[in-house]
Amino acid sequence: MRIIVLLSFLVSFEASSQVITGLFPSFAGHQVKLSGYNGFDRYVIDSAVVKENGIFQFNFSAKDYGIGLVSAKGINDFIVILAPDENLVLAGKVFPDGISITSGKQNLLLNNMPRNWQGENKQISALGNYLEKNLFSGFAFYISK
Repeated sequence: MRIIVLLSFLVSFEASSQVITGLFPSFAGHQVKLSGYNGFDRYVIDSAVVKENGIFQFNFSAKDYGIGLVSAKGINDFIVILAPDENLVLAGKVFPDGISITSGKQNLLLNNMPRNWQGENKQISALGNYLEKNLFSGFAFYISK
């Protein structure tokens, strides 16, 4: 009976818990933290000491969903999305600039956004140039007469 109760508790805890796993060999022995926000107030969700092999793990739950920050003393924060089924895997040698996201759909999209935005920005600029030359040039001439 005790085993069934304990097993039920562990299964329910595992089902409600999300995990972020990191691999940072150069940070072995350092403490890293996962923080979240409640309104404008920042709070620590979980913290871990990076193991000798560079692996650490954070747990978070539904009450923590939203924007999170992975941080270590003396370095810039790394933004992550804390969401359902977003079991995130981070890896890198340099923190935070050299971090790659290898798992977590929403976090992969967030990580690729600056690269995607540059392409979209170029397309919008090219469209603006085209419209200026072909459509609005006659319009501007008409107004100036």
